Amino acid sequence: MTSTSSNAKIEMKTFPIQLQPGGQIIVPSDVQKKLKVKEGDMLVLLDIGDVVLLTAQKSVVPQLAEQVITMIENERISLMDTIKNGLVVLIPYCYGKDFYKRPAWYDDEDEEDDEDEEDEEDENVTFKGEYPLAARQEDELAYIPIYVETTDNNLAFMAAYQACVEYIENPPVTKIRKEWKERGYSGTPKRPKVQLPATHVPYRISWFKQNTCCASMKDWKIITPDKMIDSLKKEDRHYILPCDEMYGAFYEQLNTWSERLFKLTIA
Repeated sequence: MTSTSSNAKIEMKTFPIQLQPGGQIIVPSDVQKKLKVKEGDMLVLLDIGDVVLLTAQKSVVPQLAEQVITMIENERISLMDTIKNGLVVLIPYCYGKDFYKRPAWYDDEDEEDDEDEEDEEDENVTFKGEYPLAARQEDELAYIPIYVETTDNNLAFMAAYQACVEYIENPPVTKIRKEWKERGYSGTPKRPKVQLPATHVPYRISWFKQNTCCASMKDWKIITPDKMIDSLKKEDRHYILPCDEMYGAFYEQLNTWSERLFKLTIA
C-alpha cells in the first residue's frame, strides 16, 4: 500500500513482514534495494509511539524521527486510522477431527426421542451424514477472529487460511482445496501464487491447535473492524471455545489482541 503526505512530502509504503523462528524477519527485496543493504549489514529499528521504522543509516534517525512525529501530529495518523482499512475473517471452529461430522451424542439423542414426539419438527432430522453449522448450538463452537491487512475479500480469505492452519490441527483440507479452485484463487491453499497480506491472530497458546477442527470457507464470515469492535463489546465470549482450565488465558490473549488492534479493552 502506498500513500503520500501532502505536508511532509514523503511517500509511505507498507510491507507485510512475518516473524520467523527466533525472532528473525525477512526484509522484502524492494526494501533491501531501497536501503542498499545486503546480508550481514546492520539495520536500525526506530520506535516512535505506535510506529516502528527501519533504516540503514544511523545519521538520519533524528531527522526521520522528527518528520514522523510532525506527520503524526499534523495529520493525526493513528493505529486506528490504519487498522480500519483491513478486514476481519471469522472462522468457526470446535473440538474434534471433522467439523462436519456428527458427534456421538447426536445419534444417541435421536434414539431417545419419545414416540409421541415423532410428528414434531426436528431440524436435525434433515441432516443425513453430516453436521452443518446451522445445526450446532452456540456452546459447541467459537470463531477465530483473524484480522487481515487488506480490503480485498478474496485476499482476506486466502491469507486467513494460511493463518488458520497454524492454530487448527484438523482443517478441512479437501473441502478448502476444492473451494479454492472454485473461487478462482491462484495456486493452491498450501502454495498460493500471490503475495498475501499480513494477518493478526489473537491466540498464541502452544497446545491450542490440538484436537481442533474448523469449517470450510463456505461458512466463514468477513466483517469490518467497526463491526468487530461492536461484537467484542456485546458478545466477546463467542470468540473463545469453552475450556475450563484455559478459558482465562484465552480471554487474556483475546483482550491483548483487541487492545493492540482496536484500542478496546474487553477484560
